[in-house]
Amino acid sequence: MEASRLWRVDLERAHIFRLLETADNFVKYATPANQQRAAERASDRYQRALELAEHKGDAALIEQVRIRMEDLERRKTEPTTSTMNGGADTGIATETIGLGSPVLQLAIHPKSSVDRRVPPGQRVTRGWPVLHEGSIPRFDRQSWRLTVRGACKQSYEMTYDQLRAFPNVELRSDFHCVTGWTKLDNLWRGVQTKLLMQRAEPAPDASHVLVHGEHGYSANLPLEVLLDEATLVTWSHDSHDLTPEHGFPLRLLVAGLYGWKSVKWVRSLELLTHDQRGYWETRGYHNHADPWLEERYSYQEG
Repeated sequence: MEASRLWRVDLERAHIFRLLETADNFVKYATPANQQRAAERASDRYQRALELAEHKGDAALIEQVRIRMEDLERRKTEPTTSTMNGGADTGIATETIGLGSPVLQLAIHPKSSVDRRVPPGQRVTRGWPVLHEGSIPRFDRQSWRLTVRGACKQSYEMTYDQLRAFPNVELRSDFHCVTGWTKLDNLWRGVQTKLLMQRAEPAPDASHVLVHGEHGYSANLPLEVLLDEATLVTWSHDSHDLTPEHGFPLRLLVAGLYGWKSVKWVRSLELLTHDQRGYWETRGYHNHADPWLEERYSYQEG
């Protein structure tokens, strides 16, 4: 009897999260022209999810729905664009990739057939869908800074030119989005985050990193992930600078996890002595986000 009850509870949670995911995706994929309609459709589903969560008496789910409804209200007052670091708008950089620094070639997808490279619940896309939280920020190269801080011996910040002067690597990997699509054979170029961590000298009890982007967005990761040679801060995709909608001037790449962990428009890496959930993790997404285990939602955590 107890097992049957728990099974029903899991189904109820799964149904509520499907409503939340559908509503989230309306907002994530909304173009400037249909943002209002997307918000209305999302609001309807959030309201339905709230009613179900209240009926079930699940305080955690109620809070996750309410956060999303507050997000919708907040977006109504946000400008459509912003300027990074509050500096003057000098436009988006479109420089070509130079050949000044040596490039280490890496590859982390299996050398096997395509069907063995696509996690369960995913489908291959030839395009590259655009989805993110908040408006696309503008880039002021003169005022932009990347900060590394927190539980470390040496907090520091660097300019964009200083970052791009670091030794570069190229990484070929597959990319998996929690909304269900997989993009194969991406070629990224950037700086290994382990170099940034080594310069900061993490404290002995440092265990996690909270990666901050624009608009209050963040994602949490174990420190060991940032020390992995295949985790990058990147500015290039398939031998061209990233477009602003895909994260230029800088995005994180954690190729082995769902895409929401690969924060766009990275501004700060905060070392922590404990785990602290990020933006989507607070809203009910899985803390670990392994696509091969389909770790999509927090109710799957145990």
